[in-house]
Amino acid sequence: MNIKQEKAILWGAFSLCFIFPFLNLIALLGDYEIMISTWGTAFLLQMLFNFIAFISGTLLCMNYYHLETEQKQSDRVFLGMKICGLVALLLMSNAVCLFLHELGGCYHSFSSPDGTHTIVVEEAQLIHDVRVTVYERVHPLLISFRGSEVKNNADKPVETEDYSLKWEENSVTFLFDEGRESIFVPFD
Repeated sequence: MNIKQEKAILWGAFSLCFIFPFLNLIALLGDYEIMISTWGTAFLLQMLFNFIAFISGTLLCMNYYHLETEQKQSDRVFLGMKICGLVALLLMSNAVCLFLHELGGCYHSFSSPDGTHTIVVEEAQLIHDVRVTVYERVHPLLISFRGSEVKNNADKPVETEDYSLKWEENSVTFLFDEGRESIFVPFD
């Protein structure tokens, strides 16, 4: 592999950090969210892309330093400043992504008895209340919002096993809080 191909690959990897937020925004505009299984939220994926961008950006800086300029003391200082700037951007961006991911809570996936539909239930702690949100999985990478309720105590229904699912042919009802509250999800 020649130098131009290596640089093209590094620039492509570096650009992932900046392309993914636009893909996420496009998904949100279509009323979808990106989620892989129940762990891979868009924020965690962005953190992964940030690390890839940091490594490729550092390699690009070092490549420029070693191949395209004479080695002077000022070049070493600028290389260090560039890498420190990348570290600062990585840490700030990942701190924001981690904070937003933690606000999301925990996710649980349930499939219909016939395996044709899957819902994802999110439980998020809001001080003394718990927000229960139900999504329908419409693609292995996309979920679609279907309904949300705020529970007036700090018990998470799936975590405490205080829930039940009532599957119908074209819908599911997520019952919780001893059956007093529910979220009805019709399937399109």
